[in-house]
Amino acid sequence: MELQNALDFSAQKMSGMDMGNSSPHSCKMSMLWNWYTIDSCFLSNSWHAYTANKFAGSIIGVIFFAIAIEACRRVQRMFDAYIAQQSNGKTLQGPLRLFFPGNTLHVNVRQQLTRAFLQTCYYGAATILMLIVMSFNGYVILFAFFGAWIGYLLFSWDDNSFNGHSTGIGCC
Repeated sequence: MELQNALDFSAQKMSGMDMGNSSPHSCKMSMLWNWYTIDSCFLSNSWHAYTANKFAGSIIGVIFFAIAIEACRRVQRMFDAYIAQQSNGKTLQGPLRLFFPGNTLHVNVRQQLTRAFLQTCYYGAATILMLIVMSFNGYVILFAFFGAWIGYLLFSWDDNSFNGHSTGIGCC
């Protein structure tokens, strides 16, 4: 008798379920340009902006995430400048010169591992931002651009790319 009651209770609960989404709201997702604010979802169902405040928080988060990506690029440039300063003009020697230009600075393995870690952080964050933007939500796209603009404005003061040359840095 208890087993039958448990099965009946289980069947009643399952009949009211909507595929695991216990919220009365469902995600509005579109592979086309959209302007959804309420019930927007980004990356997964767990990032569900089911109120205007949650959507505003998501937009602010996207802005700061784009700014953080530019900050990561700045840290990369600062670390490369530190390596260049520490090398005292020492360039690569031996067989590695076959693969790098003659004026490539010498970098030890620990420094190259750090450079690779910083690049992975940058690439990973940029990929996640791209996936967020692929929600095709117009607000998210515009504010991701705005965050990138602010980030570049804040963190690119040291950029020498307009001089037409860069310091080549090679491994090991």
